[in-house]
Amino acid sequence: MDSGSGFAGAASSPSTTNFGTANGGNGFAMSEQRLRKTPLWRHVKVLQAHGALGGNAKSQCLYYGSIIPGSYSRVKAHLFREPGEGTCICGAATLEMVMQFHAEEAAAKSSANCKAAGLIVDAKYNNIFWTPYVVHTLNLALKNICAARIEDGNTELQFISDAAVDALQIKNYSMNHGMRLSMFNEFSKLKFLAIADTRFAYVIVMLKRFLLLKDSLVWMVISDKWTAYRKDDQQKAQFVREKLLDEDWWYQVKYIAEFTEPIYSMLRAVDTDKPCLHLIFEMCDNMIEKVKSIIFSREGLRPHDTVADARFSYWVYRIIRQWQLSSAKIYFEVY
Repeated sequence: MDSGSGFAGAASSPSTTNFGTANGGNGFAMSEQRLRKTPLWRHVKVLQAHGALGGNAKSQCLYYGSIIPGSYSRVKAHLFREPGEGTCICGAATLEMVMQFHAEEAAAKSSANCKAAGLIVDAKYNNIFWTPYVVHTLNLALKNICAARIEDGNTELQFISDAAVDALQIKNYSMNHGMRLSMFNEFSKLKFLAIADTRFAYVIVMLKRFLLLKDSLVWMVISDKWTAYRKDDQQKAQFVREKLLDEDWWYQVKYIAEFTEPIYSMLRAVDTDKPCLHLIFEMCDNMIEKVKSIIFSREGLRPHDTVADARFSYWVYRIIRQWQLSSAKIYFEVY
């Protein structure tokens, strides 16, 4: 769901980011930690907080303008349009807005409950690593893209796995031969990354590092020392030299890094403890559009062309959608 369009029904609806300003001016600003636990405070203006000598809190709806007496439970009832809770319902809240409010509240509760359960499990099994579900599905999508198999029919993606295998061979050869590693260190202050294949987007991270090391690697293989040293496997040394001097190979590596960047950026953005479930669909749509734009630009297609017009784009889109749909059920259960 587009979280931005969810508030289109109320023309005067201020952004939730204005909460600090709305309340801060009246001396009732709340900490970010409290807002994470009770996110619906962002949609009201607190007029009167609980006093030290007692008295009820009082707030005003930012969308309908009505006064809401009492605590957070009545703010929820007002925004959720639930009658019979001692307050009026929000007349400006559309169905999409109410769904958005439920998503924010559910994400906040889920985050707290999962964190508490995680602490209990961590105390007993300290070798467990926790992964947000969306991060897991995005990582699986990247793995499928970077490990395409000819037998699956998606030969258009084969060059990605080939480039990854070549890069891994170059890295292993350079790091596992003392003299070659010494030569590399002469030309580069940056080091190769030793990335386990269990890490998120490890292929993309490795190829990004190769692009940063390109000049140093090229200078290494065209140096006199590289040619003069002949005490190791010359066939592998020749393979490394030819590959690093192949501009077509570097073009492929750069292309892979470019079109996977939106996926990688989204993976990093959602790998957090902060509630962001209600933003996922919009982020996915934006990410897919960015991937499509990069691929279309590279393949000389126009914006109004379809994904089916580009076989490569078709397979990338298909893999992303496959894993996106696998998490759709969990997303809709929020509502």
